[in-house]
Amino acid sequence: MANPKSKILPRILSIFVVIVLFYAIGEFSPLIGFDLSMFGTNVIGAGLGVITVGVVCIANRRPLGSIGLIFDLPRILRGIMVGGGMSVLPIALVYVGQMGVYAVFKTPSLAPGFVTPNSDGEFSMMKILLYAVGCGAMALMQELTFRGYVVRSMRPQYPFFDANIAQAALSVALPLVMIVKNFAVGNYSSRSGVKLIIFLVLTAVFYIVYTFVSSIKRGFVTRVTGDIWPSFFGNFFFMFFGGSLFIQNSLINSYSSMIRLFIAEVVSMVAAYVYYQKQYVRNKKKKEEHDKMVAQRLEALHQEELSREADPNIENLTQKSVKEIMEMHNKRILESIGSHSQPVQPQSDDSIINLKEADFKENINP
Repeated sequence: MANPKSKILPRILSIFVVIVLFYAIGEFSPLIGFDLSMFGTNVIGAGLGVITVGVVCIANRRPLGSIGLIFDLPRILRGIMVGGGMSVLPIALVYVGQMGVYAVFKTPSLAPGFVTPNSDGEFSMMKILLYAVGCGAMALMQELTFRGYVVRSMRPQYPFFDANIAQAALSVALPLVMIVKNFAVGNYSSRSGVKLIIFLVLTAVFYIVYTFVSSIKRGFVTRVTGDIWPSFFGNFFFMFFGGSLFIQNSLINSYSSMIRLFIAEVVSMVAAYVYYQKQYVRNKKKKEEHDKMVAQRLEALHQEELSREADPNIENLTQKSVKEIMEMHNKRILESIGSHSQPVQPQSDDSIINLKEADFKENINP
């Protein structure tokens, strides 16, 4: 028999390559004269990635719930609350700190503001809405692909720890594609020579570490919740508010933006760890209670079986009970078809004694 592990990884890697290819097409679309992005978000690449995961699930006859996309209102509401707690609050804390530093030192790069990236500093509700749609598409693609499909496909052949490491390692490919695109379109043109090389190396290291740790965090949250909604909303809010508050058009991919995002992510990881620990303990307690209840029930059934085998009067009890059942049966027949019919005669004592226990149980409540 073929080892199931030998089929899982090639399948995951092939789908991963397709998704990264679609993502790269969306990222590099400005180079061919068709900008398919939406205020810095790769809508086309993300949308094609979501479609790819959906098609794979349909082809394999897997419901979307098997990869964590469970359409249940209480789960969605919980996802909004948990995701908001792990992203909005940390970003708000860092933003307030940024405002405080700006009020003291008046540093231009720390000037507070809410501007969608690549929007030339213009603020409009339509741009905010389109930016939110782009962030939502990106977050959905990432969660369905990595925390959904990759992790769920590797389980249970691989331990969760290995599956979580694998999905986090694969997820760093997306920001690396983004860095290459930014370099190709000239977003780093303000630097040159050694400064550009140092900036590219530091940016790549930052996004690799940042994305890997963030993915590990979301993997643990998905593990204890059983669905992708908390990680999806956490990813969406972090992308939406983090990009709008920290990465303005003139400061895209700057050191200050990366530092602020990293600080917010550290706070977010602490919040996620606390949530994970509480949920883990809670789920573990529920499992122990369930296992204890099952063990008690099995023990009760075992003792009941032993008492039946040890009771020498069980045959007399069975005989008496079956006679009473037959009498009740005859009475019901007389009541239903009238007194002209002959009642059913009870069986002989020997046949009654030889009745199986299953027959006795089945007829004890006629």
